[in-house]
Amino acid sequence: MTRLELILGVIPQEEYADSVDRYIRTKYPDGPGSMLLELPEYEDIHADVFSTLEKRYKELGTKIIYGDLNREKTPPYILELKKSRHLTPRSIISVLFYYSKISLGTVLDARYFHKRAEGMINAVKREKPQVVVVSRIHADYLKKKYPCANYTAFISPDENIESIVKLILPETPFEPDEVIKLEFPNLH
Repeated sequence: MTRLELILGVIPQEEYADSVDRYIRTKYPDGPGSMLLELPEYEDIHADVFSTLEKRYKELGTKIIYGDLNREKTPPYILELKKSRHLTPRSIISVLFYYSKISLGTVLDARYFHKRAEGMINAVKREKPQVVVVSRIHADYLKKKYPCANYTAFISPDENIESIVKLILPETPFEPDEVIKLEFPNLH
């Protein structure tokens, strides 16, 4: 039976995937045996750090566990708009409205309700991953439930983003065991 060893609280932007990957490989050079990612069980079209890590670690033979069991499913019309790449002013407004609603819902859930984090905890209990990689707003809550696991938080190089994250996190966030300040990504 595998024990949860490491919780990584990351910034979910794809451009930070290499930094998170390098850190994981310092701890597990051949890749961890199993990894829970903040991804839903259904196919979605988000391009973020989690989907990038999913591809890389599947190739290494790591068992990938889909941990975002309570994520609200993206409506079909949004999926079609994003796939078609044919955006009209009306479709742009629809997409912006949808993502602003989801962002507000994510903040309220992470701060007060923890519905998505509870889904992740259920997946941890059922699947017993070695490593969990989720956004920081969920990692803090998971660390409270699994205090023996090492918690590493990746923080943004942008102080404005860090100020927003501090507003989202609970009043008394759990202190990570290790903090890694990311560098601005080189977007050449």
